[in-house]
Amino acid sequence: MPKNRPHLSNSQAGFNQTFARVLVERLRKLLKDLGRIDKKISRRQIHQWRVLSRRSRAALRVLRDSVKTHDFKVLSKKVKFLTKSLGPLRSLDVSQDVLKQDLKSRPRDFRKKLEFCTTALQKSRIQERQAFVKKIRNAGFRRGLDTQIRALNSCVAELPALAGQCRQQCLTARAKARKALAQFRRSGTIPHLHQLRIRLKQWRYLLELQDQAGNSRLRLLKSLQDQIGELHDLEMLRQFLQRAELVKGAQRNRAQKELQTLVNDLKSKIETGGRRFLPQRHRDLNRLLSARYA
Repeated sequence: MPKNRPHLSNSQAGFNQTFARVLVERLRKLLKDLGRIDKKISRRQIHQWRVLSRRSRAALRVLRDSVKTHDFKVLSKKVKFLTKSLGPLRSLDVSQDVLKQDLKSRPRDFRKKLEFCTTALQKSRIQERQAFVKKIRNAGFRRGLDTQIRALNSCVAELPALAGQCRQQCLTARAKARKALAQFRRSGTIPHLHQLRIRLKQWRYLLELQDQAGNSRLRLLKSLQDQIGELHDLEMLRQFLQRAELVKGAQRNRAQKELQTLVNDLKSKIETGGRRFLPQRHRDLNRLLSARYA
Protein backbone atom coordinates (compact mmCIF):
# COMPACT_ATOMS: atom_id res chain seq x y z
CA MET A 1 0.00 0.00 0.00
CA PRO A 2 1.20 3.56 -0.58
CA LYS A 3 2.72 5.09 2.52
CA ASN A 4 1.05 8.44 1.90
CA ARG A 5 -2.62 8.84 1.31
CA PRO A 6 -3.34 10.00 -2.24
CA HIS A 7 -5.00 13.37 -2.73
CA LEU A 8 -8.44 12.70 -4.19
CA SER A 9 -11.32 14.94 -5.17
CA ASN A 10 -14.66 14.45 -3.45
CA SER A 11 -16.04 12.58 -6.46
CA GLN A 12 -12.97 10.32 -6.64
CA ALA A 13 -13.12 9.58 -2.92
CA GLY A 14 -16.86 8.92 -3.18
CA PHE A 15 -16.33 6.49 -6.05
CA ASN A 16 -13.63 4.65 -4.07
CA GLN A 17 -15.86 4.35 -1.01
CA THR A 18 -18.82 3.00 -2.99
CA PHE A 19 -16.56 0.68 -4.98
CA ALA A 20 -14.95 -0.79 -1.85
CA ARG A 21 -18.25 -1.06 0.04
CA VAL A 22 -19.96 -2.99 -2.77
CA LEU A 23 -16.98 -5.30 -3.26
CA VAL A 24 -16.63 -6.03 0.45
CA GLU A 25 -20.38 -6.76 0.72
CA ARG A 26 -20.16 -9.22 -2.17
CA LEU A 27 -17.11 -10.99 -0.79
CA ARG A 28 -18.61 -11.24 2.69
CA LYS A 29 -21.79 -12.74 1.30
CA LEU A 30 -19.77 -15.37 -0.56
CA LEU A 31 -17.79 -16.10 2.59
CA LYS A 32 -20.92 -16.43 4.70
CA ASP A 33 -22.78 -18.61 2.19
CA LEU A 34 -19.85 -20.95 1.62
CA GLY A 35 -19.55 -21.42 5.38
CA ARG A 36 -22.90 -23.23 5.26
CA ILE A 37 -22.20 -25.21 2.10
CA ASP A 38 -23.57 -28.73 1.75
CA LYS A 39 -24.42 -31.15 -1.04
CA LYS A 40 -28.04 -29.96 -1.31
CA ILE A 41 -27.23 -26.67 -3.01
CA SER A 42 -30.20 -25.13 -4.80
CA ARG A 43 -29.88 -24.12 -8.44
CA ARG A 44 -30.88 -20.60 -7.44
CA GLN A 45 -27.97 -20.45 -4.98
CA ILE A 46 -25.52 -21.71 -7.60
CA HIS A 47 -26.64 -19.07 -10.07
CA GLN A 48 -26.39 -16.32 -7.44
CA TRP A 49 -22.89 -17.40 -6.40
CA ARG A 50 -21.70 -17.50 -9.99
CA VAL A 51 -23.02 -14.01 -10.80
CA LEU A 52 -21.68 -12.67 -7.52
CA SER A 53 -18.25 -14.18 -8.16
CA ARG A 54 -18.11 -12.74 -11.69
CA ARG A 55 -19.02 -9.27 -10.47
CA SER A 56 -16.43 -9.53 -7.71
CA ARG A 57 -13.78 -10.58 -10.21
CA ALA A 58 -14.48 -7.50 -12.33
CA ALA A 59 -13.94 -5.24 -9.32
CA LEU A 60 -10.84 -7.14 -8.22
CA ARG A 61 -9.27 -6.70 -11.65
CA VAL A 62 -9.65 -2.94 -11.28
CA LEU A 63 -8.00 -3.11 -7.84
CA ARG A 64 -5.24 -5.44 -9.02
CA ASP A 65 -4.28 -3.11 -11.86
CA SER A 66 -4.48 -0.02 -9.67
CA VAL A 67 -2.66 -1.24 -6.57
CA LYS A 68 0.12 -3.83 -6.82
CA THR A 69 -0.46 -5.84 -3.67
CA HIS A 70 -0.29 -9.56 -3.08
CA ASP A 71 -3.59 -9.67 -1.20
CA PHE A 72 -5.62 -8.55 -4.20
CA LYS A 73 -3.98 -11.22 -6.34
CA VAL A 74 -4.83 -13.87 -3.76
CA LEU A 75 -8.42 -12.67 -3.60
CA SER A 76 -8.66 -12.69 -7.39
CA LYS A 77 -7.37 -16.26 -7.61
CA LYS A 78 -9.80 -17.49 -4.97
CA VAL A 79 -12.82 -15.89 -6.61
CA LYS A 80 -11.74 -17.08 -10.07
CA PHE A 81 -11.43 -20.60 -8.66
CA LEU A 82 -14.98 -20.35 -7.34
CA THR A 83 -16.38 -19.08 -10.66
CA LYS A 84 -14.79 -21.92 -12.62
CA SER A 85 -15.86 -24.53 -10.07
CA LEU A 86 -19.48 -23.38 -10.29
CA GLY A 87 -19.56 -23.53 -14.11
CA PRO A 88 -20.30 -27.26 -14.52
CA LEU A 89 -23.02 -27.12 -11.85
CA ARG A 90 -24.79 -24.25 -13.55
CA SER A 91 -24.55 -25.93 -16.98
CA LEU A 92 -26.12 -29.15 -15.70
CA ASP A 93 -28.93 -27.29 -13.94
CA VAL A 94 -29.79 -25.38 -17.11
CA SER A 95 -29.49 -28.53 -19.24
CA GLN A 96 -32.04 -30.25 -17.02
CA ASP A 97 -34.49 -27.37 -17.51
CA VAL A 98 -33.94 -27.31 -21.28
CA LEU A 99 -34.39 -31.08 -21.60
CA LYS A 100 -37.56 -31.06 -19.50
CA GLN A 101 -39.04 -28.26 -21.59
CA ASP A 102 -38.14 -29.96 -24.87
CA LEU A 103 -39.56 -33.34 -23.91
CA LYS A 104 -42.90 -31.78 -22.95
CA SER A 105 -43.67 -31.23 -26.63
CA ARG A 106 -42.67 -34.77 -27.67
CA PRO A 107 -44.96 -37.81 -28.07
CA ARG A 108 -45.36 -40.01 -25.01
CA ASP A 109 -43.43 -42.95 -26.48
CA PHE A 110 -40.57 -40.63 -27.43
CA ARG A 111 -40.40 -39.24 -23.87
CA LYS A 112 -40.52 -42.71 -22.33
CA LYS A 113 -37.62 -43.96 -24.42
CA LEU A 114 -35.48 -41.01 -23.36
CA GLU A 115 -36.20 -41.26 -19.63
CA PHE A 116 -32.67 -42.58 -19.20
CA CYS A 117 -31.37 -39.15 -20.34
CA THR A 118 -33.25 -37.40 -17.54
CA THR A 119 -31.94 -39.96 -15.05
CA ALA A 120 -28.35 -39.59 -16.27
CA LEU A 121 -28.59 -35.82 -16.09
CA GLN A 122 -29.90 -35.90 -12.53
CA LYS A 123 -27.14 -38.32 -11.53
CA SER A 124 -24.52 -36.02 -13.03
CA ARG A 125 -25.98 -33.04 -11.16
CA ILE A 126 -25.72 -34.88 -7.83
CA GLN A 127 -22.17 -36.06 -8.53
CA GLU A 128 -21.06 -32.59 -9.60
CA ARG A 129 -22.50 -31.04 -6.44
CA GLN A 130 -20.67 -33.57 -4.29
CA ALA A 131 -17.43 -32.88 -6.16
CA PHE A 132 -17.91 -29.13 -5.79
CA VAL A 133 -18.40 -29.28 -2.01
CA LYS A 134 -15.33 -31.50 -1.65
CA LYS A 135 -13.27 -29.23 -3.90
CA ILE A 136 -14.20 -26.07 -1.99
CA ARG A 137 -13.47 -27.67 1.37
CA ASN A 138 -10.19 -29.28 0.29
CA ALA A 139 -8.98 -26.09 -1.36
CA GLY A 140 -9.42 -24.20 1.90
CA PHE A 141 -11.32 -21.53 0.01
CA ARG A 142 -12.47 -19.73 3.15
CA ARG A 143 -9.07 -19.91 4.86
CA GLY A 144 -7.64 -16.43 5.27
CA LEU A 145 -10.39 -14.86 3.19
CA ASP A 146 -11.99 -13.04 6.10
CA THR A 147 -8.64 -11.45 7.01
CA GLN A 148 -8.12 -10.27 3.44
CA ILE A 149 -11.61 -8.80 3.26
CA ARG A 150 -11.05 -6.88 6.49
CA ALA A 151 -7.71 -5.61 5.17
CA LEU A 152 -9.41 -4.41 2.00
CA ASN A 153 -12.11 -2.65 3.98
CA SER A 154 -9.57 -0.88 6.18
CA CYS A 155 -7.42 0.48 3.35
CA VAL A 156 -10.09 2.43 1.45
CA ALA A 157 -8.55 5.79 2.37
CA GLU A 158 -5.19 4.68 0.95
CA LEU A 159 -6.49 3.60 -2.44
CA PRO A 160 -5.58 5.66 -5.49
CA ALA A 161 -8.36 7.04 -7.69
CA LEU A 162 -10.11 3.96 -9.09
CA ALA A 163 -12.62 5.66 -11.38
CA GLY A 164 -10.03 6.27 -14.11
CA GLN A 165 -8.79 2.68 -14.04
CA CYS A 166 -12.36 1.45 -14.12
CA ARG A 167 -13.15 3.58 -17.16
CA GLN A 168 -9.99 2.40 -18.91
CA GLN A 169 -10.90 -1.22 -18.32
CA CYS A 170 -14.40 -0.52 -19.67
CA LEU A 171 -12.87 0.84 -22.88
CA THR A 172 -10.60 -2.20 -23.14
CA ALA A 173 -13.53 -4.56 -22.54
CA ARG A 174 -15.58 -2.79 -25.22
CA ALA A 175 -12.67 -3.11 -27.67
CA LYS A 176 -12.48 -6.85 -26.95
CA ALA A 177 -16.24 -7.13 -27.51
CA ARG A 178 -15.88 -5.36 -30.87
CA LYS A 179 -13.12 -7.78 -31.84
CA ALA A 180 -15.25 -10.76 -30.79
CA LEU A 181 -18.16 -9.41 -32.87
CA ALA A 182 -15.88 -9.07 -35.91
CA GLN A 183 -14.73 -12.68 -35.46
CA PHE A 184 -18.31 -13.91 -35.28
CA ARG A 185 -19.27 -11.91 -38.37
CA ARG A 186 -16.46 -13.60 -40.29
CA SER A 187 -17.07 -17.14 -39.07
CA GLY A 188 -20.73 -17.28 -38.04
CA THR A 189 -19.83 -20.15 -35.69
CA ILE A 190 -21.43 -20.81 -32.31
CA PRO A 191 -18.08 -20.86 -30.42
CA HIS A 192 -17.34 -17.34 -31.68
CA LEU A 193 -20.86 -16.25 -30.73
CA HIS A 194 -20.30 -17.62 -27.24
CA GLN A 195 -17.01 -15.72 -27.07
CA LEU A 196 -18.92 -12.55 -27.93
CA ARG A 197 -21.28 -13.27 -25.03
CA ILE A 198 -18.35 -13.61 -22.63
CA ARG A 199 -16.89 -10.28 -23.77
CA LEU A 200 -20.24 -8.51 -23.48
CA LYS A 201 -20.69 -9.94 -19.99
CA GLN A 202 -17.24 -8.80 -18.88
CA TRP A 203 -17.94 -5.32 -20.21
CA ARG A 204 -21.31 -5.20 -18.49
CA TYR A 205 -19.90 -6.08 -15.07
CA LEU A 206 -17.31 -3.31 -15.40
CA LEU A 207 -19.97 -0.81 -16.44
CA GLU A 208 -22.00 -1.75 -13.37
CA LEU A 209 -19.13 -0.52 -11.22
CA GLN A 210 -19.46 2.89 -12.83
CA ASP A 211 -23.23 3.05 -12.64
CA GLN A 212 -24.76 1.20 -9.69
CA ALA A 213 -28.23 2.49 -10.60
CA GLY A 214 -28.12 0.98 -14.07
CA ASN A 215 -28.81 2.53 -17.46
CA SER A 216 -30.09 1.67 -20.94
CA ARG A 217 -26.70 0.40 -22.05
CA LEU A 218 -26.61 -2.13 -19.21
CA ARG A 219 -30.12 -3.31 -20.06
CA LEU A 220 -29.17 -3.71 -23.71
CA LEU A 221 -26.05 -5.68 -22.81
CA LYS A 222 -28.14 -7.97 -20.59
CA SER A 223 -30.64 -8.51 -23.39
CA LEU A 224 -27.92 -9.49 -25.87
CA GLN A 225 -26.21 -11.68 -23.31
CA ASP A 226 -29.46 -13.53 -22.53
CA GLN A 227 -30.29 -14.13 -26.19
CA ILE A 228 -26.88 -15.66 -26.89
CA GLY A 229 -27.09 -17.52 -23.58
CA GLU A 230 -30.21 -19.37 -24.69
CA LEU A 231 -28.27 -20.81 -27.64
CA HIS A 232 -25.38 -21.70 -25.37
CA ASP A 233 -27.80 -23.58 -23.07
CA LEU A 234 -28.99 -25.66 -26.03
CA GLU A 235 -25.38 -26.37 -26.98
CA MET A 236 -24.51 -27.53 -23.44
CA LEU A 237 -27.41 -29.99 -23.51
CA ARG A 238 -26.42 -31.21 -26.98
CA GLN A 239 -22.90 -31.90 -25.78
CA PHE A 240 -24.16 -33.72 -22.70
CA LEU A 241 -26.39 -35.98 -24.79
CA GLN A 242 -23.40 -36.97 -26.91
CA ARG A 243 -21.41 -38.30 -23.99
CA ALA A 244 -20.32 -41.93 -24.31
CA GLU A 245 -22.49 -43.08 -21.40
CA LEU A 246 -25.58 -41.53 -23.03
CA VAL A 247 -24.83 -43.22 -26.35
CA LYS A 248 -24.47 -46.56 -24.55
CA GLY A 249 -27.68 -45.87 -22.64
CA ALA A 250 -29.50 -45.31 -25.93
CA GLN A 251 -28.24 -48.66 -27.18
CA ARG A 252 -29.40 -50.46 -24.04
CA ASN A 253 -32.84 -48.82 -24.24
CA ARG A 254 -33.09 -49.17 -28.02
CA ALA A 255 -33.49 -45.42 -28.25
CA GLN A 256 -30.67 -44.55 -30.67
CA LYS A 257 -33.11 -43.07 -33.17
CA GLU A 258 -34.88 -40.91 -30.57
CA LEU A 259 -31.62 -39.68 -29.07
CA GLN A 260 -30.22 -38.77 -32.47
CA THR A 261 -33.45 -36.97 -33.35
CA LEU A 262 -33.20 -34.90 -30.17
CA VAL A 263 -29.54 -34.08 -30.81
CA ASN A 264 -30.25 -33.12 -34.42
CA ASP A 265 -33.18 -30.92 -33.40
CA LEU A 266 -31.03 -29.13 -30.84
CA LYS A 267 -28.31 -28.62 -33.43
CA SER A 268 -30.83 -27.19 -35.87
CA LYS A 269 -32.19 -24.74 -33.27
CA ILE A 270 -28.67 -23.61 -32.40
CA GLU A 271 -27.66 -23.07 -36.02
CA THR A 272 -30.90 -21.23 -36.81
CA GLY A 273 -30.51 -19.01 -33.77
CA GLY A 274 -26.90 -18.28 -34.70
CA ARG A 275 -27.86 -17.28 -38.26
CA ARG A 276 -30.68 -15.03 -37.07
CA PHE A 277 -28.74 -13.29 -34.32
CA LEU A 278 -26.94 -10.68 -36.42
CA PRO A 279 -29.95 -9.74 -38.61
CA GLN A 280 -32.06 -9.39 -35.46
CA ARG A 281 -29.56 -7.45 -33.35
CA HIS A 282 -27.13 -5.71 -35.73
CA ARG A 283 -28.56 -2.26 -34.97
CA ASP A 284 -28.26 -2.79 -31.22
CA LEU A 285 -24.72 -4.10 -31.61
CA ASN A 286 -23.61 -1.27 -33.88
CA ARG A 287 -25.05 1.35 -31.53
CA LEU A 288 -23.65 -0.31 -28.43
CA LEU A 289 -20.14 -0.78 -29.80
CA SER A 290 -19.81 2.49 -31.68
CA ALA A 291 -17.23 5.03 -30.53
CA ARG A 292 -19.97 7.56 -29.80
CA TYR A 293 -21.49 5.21 -27.23
CA ALA A 294 -18.33 4.85 -25.12
